[in-house]
Amino acid sequence: MVSPVGPAPMKSKMKTNARESRKVRTHALGLSAFAALLLVALAPTARRTAAVSVDAVTPRPELVLQTGHAMRVDALAFSPDARLVASGSADNTARLWDAETGRELRRLAGHAGYVRAVAFSPDGRTLASGSTDGTVRVWDVATGAEVKTLAGAGSVVSLAFSPDGHALAAGTMEKTIKLFDANSWVESRTLAGHQNQVTSLAFGAGGRTLASGCKDGSVKLWDVSTGRELRALAGHAGLVKSVAFSPDGQLLASASFDGTVKLWKTADGSEARTLRGFAGKPVAVSFTADGRSLLAASSDRSARVFDAATWSESRALGGGGGEAAGVAPSEVAAFSPDGKLLVTSNGDKTVQLRELSAGEPGGAGGGTRVFESYSSGVYATAFSPDKRWFATGNKDKTVRVWEMATGRKVRTLTGHTGWVTGLAFSPDSKWLASASLSGAVKLWDNETGREARTLEGHTEAVNAVAFSPDSKTLATASGDMTVKLWGVATGQLLSTLSGHAAEVNSVAFSPDGKFVASGSADKAVRIWNTTTGQLTRKIPESGEVFSLAFKPDGSSLAVGSKGGFVSLHDADGLYYTTGSGETRVLTGHTGDVRSIAFSPDGTRLATASADASARLWDMSNGKELSRLSGHTDAVNSVAFSPDGAWLSTGSEDGSVRIWDAQTGALAATLISTTDTRDWLVAAPDGLFDGSPSAWNQILWRFDRNTRAVAPVEVFFNEFFYPDLLADILAGKHPRAAQDIARIDRRQPRLALSLAGGAASPPTTPVASRTIKLRIEVTDAPAGARDLRLFRNGSLVFVRHGALAPGAALDAVVPVVAGENLFTAYAFNRDDVKSTDAALDITGADSLKRAPTTYVLAVGVNEYANTHYNLKYAAADATDFVEEVKRQRVRVEPGGRVEVVTLLNSEATKQNILTALRRLSGAGAGPLAAGAPKSLEGLKAAEPEDVVVIYFAGHGTAHGKRFYMIPHDLGYAGDRVLKTESNLQTILDHSINDEELEQILEPLNVGQLVLVIDACNSGQALEAEERRRGPMNSKGLAQLAYEKGMYILTAAQSYQAALEAAQFGHGLLTYALVEEGLKKGEAETPSSRDGQIVVREWFDYAAERVPLMQLERMKQRRSLGLALTDEQDVQRPRTFYRREMDLRPLVVARTEAARSGQ
Repeated sequence: MVSPVGPAPMKSKMKTNARESRKVRTHALGLSAFAALLLVALAPTARRTAAVSVDAVTPRPELVLQTGHAMRVDALAFSPDARLVASGSADNTARLWDAETGRELRRLAGHAGYVRAVAFSPDGRTLASGSTDGTVRVWDVATGAEVKTLAGAGSVVSLAFSPDGHALAAGTMEKTIKLFDANSWVESRTLAGHQNQVTSLAFGAGGRTLASGCKDGSVKLWDVSTGRELRALAGHAGLVKSVAFSPDGQLLASASFDGTVKLWKTADGSEARTLRGFAGKPVAVSFTADGRSLLAASSDRSARVFDAATWSESRALGGGGGEAAGVAPSEVAAFSPDGKLLVTSNGDKTVQLRELSAGEPGGAGGGTRVFESYSSGVYATAFSPDKRWFATGNKDKTVRVWEMATGRKVRTLTGHTGWVTGLAFSPDSKWLASASLSGAVKLWDNETGREARTLEGHTEAVNAVAFSPDSKTLATASGDMTVKLWGVATGQLLSTLSGHAAEVNSVAFSPDGKFVASGSADKAVRIWNTTTGQLTRKIPESGEVFSLAFKPDGSSLAVGSKGGFVSLHDADGLYYTTGSGETRVLTGHTGDVRSIAFSPDGTRLATASADASARLWDMSNGKELSRLSGHTDAVNSVAFSPDGAWLSTGSEDGSVRIWDAQTGALAATLISTTDTRDWLVAAPDGLFDGSPSAWNQILWRFDRNTRAVAPVEVFFNEFFYPDLLADILAGKHPRAAQDIARIDRRQPRLALSLAGGAASPPTTPVASRTIKLRIEVTDAPAGARDLRLFRNGSLVFVRHGALAPGAALDAVVPVVAGENLFTAYAFNRDDVKSTDAALDITGADSLKRAPTTYVLAVGVNEYANTHYNLKYAAADATDFVEEVKRQRVRVEPGGRVEVVTLLNSEATKQNILTALRRLSGAGAGPLAAGAPKSLEGLKAAEPEDVVVIYFAGHGTAHGKRFYMIPHDLGYAGDRVLKTESNLQTILDHSINDEELEQILEPLNVGQLVLVIDACNSGQALEAEERRRGPMNSKGLAQLAYEKGMYILTAAQSYQAALEAAQFGHGLLTYALVEEGLKKGEAETPSSRDGQIVVREWFDYAAERVPLMQLERMKQRRSLGLALTDEQDVQRPRTFYRREMDLRPLVVARTEAARSGQ
């Protein structure tokens, strides 16, 4: 039997964490500084032979998820080189953060209590964490491995290493100080004498003297070698939060909650000075390395710098925090060893970092860097029986729904007021039920994604939900010690099953629907008759029951309980008190079994545990088939796909993993970010897919080295794979061209400056329309090629081909009024993106220019070959251009709108390309004979301008390249093509995505929007040829990112763009124009800010179009007409650049805004 070991039970842990703190605000962090910091860590020692012949035992890269702390932070410390920050929290973990970027690098778990203290060793290789669980744990910073557990220390609230690293001191709530030998980790002595908990510690420069501060306000000095108390320093009237020696050891500074910082002479213990006037309680003190200054931080997040010669204030960093400002006071703070940085926490789960150099006397200081959380724990996962949907329930109170056919997250269901604790799809796949910590249960319509009803009646958290086999009844299990049965159709409460003596954690229906089983913290499983509500059997278990599941044939019940035990009860003794069935016990887990599931054929059992693993068991003999390892925290959920081929696990670490249910091999990791719109899928070999904003939020860690990390975005050229999850689930086994662990990760380095030796950046705003920049390749250990320069996220200069180390290129680029943030990057020979070189230039107000919006709309109803005629393309183009023009006049009343509409016979390939070339500046001059005069209105677009391009007509995919088919398609035969040459004729006369890229690349424009409403238009994002850029997106997706471009296409590559007679438009255009803009329905309900930005507009259409098609299907079904497979509903595809949220393009003002004008 396995002894109960592991983290606290999930349900009790959720109760403890019920008082959730405010969310961490997203703080945009650039990739450039982060990648620069990681350059050394990522670089192999030699150009691989290292890259080509990686040893077979090279560790597979790990995804680093940014979950952040779940509860308040009360311990902070900088590493000696100031590159890392360690934090300790009430969530029982310590975390390591990158100080430059605010990225979470590693989660250190093992404590069973509040982590109240953290300290780095002087060489930075070791981190000590102290907890109220009575231990100090010692960690290897490079690997995150636990080196040693120092038991019996007491409830530790303060820690300090001696300067030589040979000793570690731990202050406790038991009023003692424990000294440990840092070589053997053996306790060397205990220092006693304080009358209250020891809240702060510091060693003198020689390591012979130790200072300690106490909750009662006392300060003591100790002889480390003998343990003798040297002297007691009395004077403070409140808790002493921090103590620090001057470099020469002659002074000791102490910060106290009494509002003062005191300076003491260590020679005689006399008080030398008291510093007052702090706006909050002093929480940290530190001397600079030269001893000339003293730094003091307060609970209002302010910092003051004092001259150590005169003790006058020389500099201040304003805080803007504290109770008076409505901000929780900072209970903990730490200075970097070089005195340049201050890190604080406001007593919540956030961490903030600021540069002290940003502060001036009396000033407010610079901006705050927030250590972010990008993902949240997952408590539930479920597949729909019809194989269409996959859902996750999350700690951020949302349900995320993924579409299995496309492999994308398509919905985020909101409305719960507590963490989502349980999920279940109905057997008929019509409904999704979600349970919440708030006690509410919601039913969602799977076709529409809309909430159908909320079931309220439980008085405590609902921990689990289950549908009856006929989908008519829903069972809910609650912390109020009851199980309730509800009518799904009406939401009516049918019965309440009472009898448990503690909270009910799990519930399941028998396969015939006659019985329901419930598992409770009272260490029992109860079987109930669903018709009468009577208890038919009580089955005692060895510990709290967290999960249970019936075998599909009803022959047994599996129960997961506290301590890692799994019990299998045979049916003979299951349903009635007279039975005497056999019980088997499966052992192996070392933590509570939180979730359990049978494979559809009943031959395998999957279990998920608090020990951070899941396991597969053979039901024929009870043997373990495989252990699924990789999660870094408790695994809360496990579920089989309907065909039994895949297994999902959801974890506290913020990820969902998809495993091959036969082999136990990891297939994919799914991440939903705290921005509910964003998501990421990653395969073990480095392939990934996702929304652009997520690409820079998830890190790869290499060689198990804490600092050897890089955002997935760095590897996009080789590893971006559209629709990755869909191909995995379809059994296509996508594979990267080379394993991400085997590529040369050494990045080129660039420098960006003004050409001609001018000051960079300029000291005054630039008044000239153009400026010459110099881009230098300062280092290229693995080569450099294909350089790109951006202004405010839009491409303004490209140099293709190889670049020699030391090469310098000059680029003349336009400048706009206000901010001009120029960034440049290149790639190494293995397509690894460099660090960003950046230069920020301010354009003078004299450069201000009202924007011109150019709208080019192409619609082809009538083709030269009438067999290809369409019904609504011309009407779509006309409607689109008229509404966009109307809205742009409202958005930019001082601007100008130029419209060109090419319909039917005017929509020739030559005319379309001419229009695009004129916008790009390459087609100026007289028009060709026969060209529409309206093209004369198109000029070379400028940096302030907006260009909107729309195409409605036929499109086709061939060789994974997309082609827009113009009026003059070049083919005169039947609609059914007889030969390959017939198709090639059409392709030769069409416009492919490569031509579009070449024409649009030089377009120097502020905002660029492309909408393609054509058959097979999704293929535009999947062109086969790889193009060098920020990622290996295919076709237009790459250009979208590089130019700050928004793309919306009407269909997936395997679908036709649908048209609906009752609308008189294609579905996409109707959703965009008639509903999205004219009715204002594209405005996000949660914002209601009176405007519609492009992402809202496109997201609305992407969500609305499938619903419109489903509505049409229902109509056709009622008429007895043939139906399209519901798996093939049209789902528009969208693409954005990562930075688009910083400067969103407003496409419309809603009536709500206009009514207030």
